[in-house]
Amino acid sequence: MTRKPLIFFIIAAMLCMGQIMASERKSKYSIDYPFEVKFQCVEFGSSHATVMITTDSKKEIEIDGVCVNSQEYCVEYNNTRVNEIDKLIVSKKYPLELKIYFEGNELKRDFCFLEFFSSNPDFLKNRISLHINTYEILAKEMREGTVELEISDSSTDSVFIRFPYGGTISSATVWRNDKRTPENVAGQLGGYEIGGEHNYMVWSKDDLGEFSAHFGSCHWYADFKLILK
Repeated sequence: MTRKPLIFFIIAAMLCMGQIMASERKSKYSIDYPFEVKFQCVEFGSSHATVMITTDSKKEIEIDGVCVNSQEYCVEYNNTRVNEIDKLIVSKKYPLELKIYFEGNELKRDFCFLEFFSSNPDFLKNRISLHINTYEILAKEMREGTVELEISDSSTDSVFIRFPYGGTISSATVWRNDKRTPENVAGQLGGYEIGGEHNYMVWSKDDLGEFSAHFGSCHWYADFKLILK
């Protein structure tokens, strides 16, 4: 006789716990933001990238620790520079708009990122990749035989030229003319993994003209003409 009430009590407790857990899941809201931002800086102080951070939560979510992993960038909110210790707020009614400026005169590396933390336990640490003055070579263009990029308007002395991921390992070589000899190599990527951070060449914006190029991977390859203007 005592076992049945005990069993019913356990079942009722489990159902109650399930409802509580379900309500907790429903009470957790997402934070939405772009995973990467690309922009071209053609004039210092005027070109910038805008990052929108939104949520479907009616309650305010605290944002702090906003920073970029490079001193060449600064982040502003409402025309005021944001520091890591500053606390910002985002909610469904009030989305958070940040502006990112590039203040350097030389690009040292691609794959810089904006990082921030939030009071939402499901989105404690967040990261947005930043690609400034980055020019991408598309696989379709390579296969067609000619790739044209206009890089001379960049405000920086150099730009990033990114190659696609062709497979597990990819490589690329650019020669100054049709003579594909070691002394004519203008740029080379010895091998980069799929999803890796080293699929780009740092290129002077003054180094213009027509180049001969080869891209190779474990699945396919392409020989093409690279025209930089």
